[in-house]
Amino acid sequence: MISRVEREFRTSVPLATIFSHPTLEEFTRRAAGGPAPIESEELVPISPDGDRPPLFCLPVTDGSVLAYHRLTRHLSPDIPIYGIPARGADGRSAPHREIAEMCSEFADIIMATGPGPYRLLGASYAGLLAVETAEQLIARGERVDLAVMLDTVLPSRRSWLDRQRRRREIIRRNGASGLVFVARGLWKDTRVRLGRIRHTPRWYVREVTGRQLSAELAGRRLTHVSLEAERRFAPAPYRASVLYFRAVGEALPLDERRDDPWQQYVENLDVVDSDGKHWGEDSMLDEPHLEHVCSELNARLAAFDGIGETP
Repeated sequence: MISRVEREFRTSVPLATIFSHPTLEEFTRRAAGGPAPIESEELVPISPDGDRPPLFCLPVTDGSVLAYHRLTRHLSPDIPIYGIPARGADGRSAPHREIAEMCSEFADIIMATGPGPYRLLGASYAGLLAVETAEQLIARGERVDLAVMLDTVLPSRRSWLDRQRRRREIIRRNGASGLVFVARGLWKDTRVRLGRIRHTPRWYVREVTGRQLSAELAGRRLTHVSLEAERRFAPAPYRASVLYFRAVGEALPLDERRDDPWQQYVENLDVVDSDGKHWGEDSMLDEPHLEHVCSELNARLAAFDGIGETP
């Protein structure tokens, strides 16, 4: 939607505008009005009202935090919700290339909002950012109540040979369905590589000439940067308490559980099953699964805040 508005009105529309101008009339008036004073891209007020410690949502692979607006449907209204877009989501700044650099900046932004305790959340890839940012906050002496991961996959550093062995095993165990699973994975990898080849010259020209990237192109660049950073990342032990929502709405080919690899890195890992899928249609951020996720999250945060306790 942002890309279409930018093309139609020939103006840049910051991500925060969607939340600060929630009705179609307000949003259209803002877009048609041309350039306005720059709105901060560091913190997006998804639902800023409330007097309890806020929930900070980390960006998905394309650098956006739009998906987290759905949390407002069921999360307690007295919990402020803020999103932190990735550097580069504005189409002007250069994105960070390493997970540690990204999370260091996220920690700076979160600490600038005031003292803790802090609560962080990330869906899919962003769950890695949430737990890594939590660790950086703890290393700085800050208090982190909870880091929430929505079916986050631990980055794998398998060799080329190990990847081929795994694909053969998937096909051997699952037959035709395993072959389809492997083929889809290979096609996804191919699309990523082709997209990088296609779009890299466009990114380079915009950077050299100082022109701002469109929302669509900025998202594509961040997706490639995020995936590369994820592949290079090496996890370490994490001290934060982690609430892990595991998607059980889709079968994995080798009877795997996405939370299992995290057990060796997170000492305090609380796993909750969700009937939703990992991402896309019918994910845990879609109804009716979202209501269950928010109910569990509300209960955990209420316990931290002493709500509902009997004196």
